[in-house]
Amino acid sequence: MAQSSLFDLTSHNSLKHPLLLLAALMALPSLEAAATEAPEEWRASCFVFRDINRDGAYDLGDRPFSGLLVELERPDGSVAQSWSNIDGFANFEMRLNDYVNSSVVAPGPYHARAFLPAGWAATTPSSLEQQVTFVSKPAAGSGLVPQQPCRHIGIAPHFVVAGQVLSESGNPNPNIKVSARNGSGVTTPIKANADGFYDFEASPGMWEVTATDTATGKSTVRKVQVGNAGLILSAIVPGRNHADPEAPGAKTANFDDLMTSDAILEIPSGYEGLNWSYWVATNNRFYEGEGYINATVSGDFVAYNSSGVPATISRAEPFDFRGTYVTAAWPRGETDGLVTVQGWRKGEVIYEDTFKLWNAGGVYFQADYSQVDKVTFSHSIYERIVIDNLSYR
Repeated sequence: MAQSSLFDLTSHNSLKHPLLLLAALMALPSLEAAATEAPEEWRASCFVFRDINRDGAYDLGDRPFSGLLVELERPDGSVAQSWSNIDGFANFEMRLNDYVNSSVVAPGPYHARAFLPAGWAATTPSSLEQQVTFVSKPAAGSGLVPQQPCRHIGIAPHFVVAGQVLSESGNPNPNIKVSARNGSGVTTPIKANADGFYDFEASPGMWEVTATDTATGKSTVRKVQVGNAGLILSAIVPGRNHADPEAPGAKTANFDDLMTSDAILEIPSGYEGLNWSYWVATNNRFYEGEGYINATVSGDFVAYNSSGVPATISRAEPFDFRGTYVTAAWPRGETDGLVTVQGWRKGEVIYEDTFKLWNAGGVYFQADYSQVDKVTFSHSIYERIVIDNLSYR
């Protein structure tokens, strides 16, 4: 009867009764839902987050972390793997006795292990290895439920400051000494290799990095503001002055005020008073790449170099490029190739820095390029470079 009524309403007779047709269609939401509803999926999840304030709890201001590997060892010793998605969840399919499609298939204790990316530490160390016990529950759609959920996994990056000391000619300087002074006034010698590269682990706050050329006696003190990420400093040349990172007047391009949709947008010239060439702004969830998620510092929007080609930021009036948070969009950009940043003045390259990127999370590149009219970003294998909160003056 119901089918006949529907057939009648959608036949030529319905043209004479459009209100009857509308009423009939509005009365059938369950049929529409049944046609589009996907099969039931049951998952056990471990949630991974970037612990911004490092307090061991997922609270306001913290962010989901994408791309962390979690293993789940079953009672029989076999292992299933999952990587945390753009929402921070490492998901394991769960259905009793479904040994083909599911990871959790039988009651018993399962051992979860989380594997930290290089340069990161756990703020919830007890969650890196934990036991999750599943029990049979016929009333549950999966036939199984965890006795307790997987505890949240909080991680945070080591605050490593890295850079290179060069001679005035731009070549590696073998006659250098490097030291670091923290906010309490404690100075520590820092070892640099033959090419002038150095790195040290720091705590949040203002630091001073001093580079001295023992052959000429020239020295430079570089102020470094350690915040919520590791830092890469542009090259230090003993004798060259550097700006104070806390000096007033800096502006920030964070891309959150540029668009409101979840699509992509070629950044127009004039945004934040700068000219942008081959830069695209996007919602960090648009491509579902961990680099886009993990690089986000503010809001939900970031920028990247379109199609992986070299991209520029310029202005007719010279400006100081202070720095930006930067990361690789995809794992290939981390494992292969390097990013090069150049600062130009009147057609000449005045500054140039080359360094490795990670997609596990952005580092802050403290550039301190003074009075440049163009800055270029390029990747040696043409991968996407993601930036956020670009600072200039």
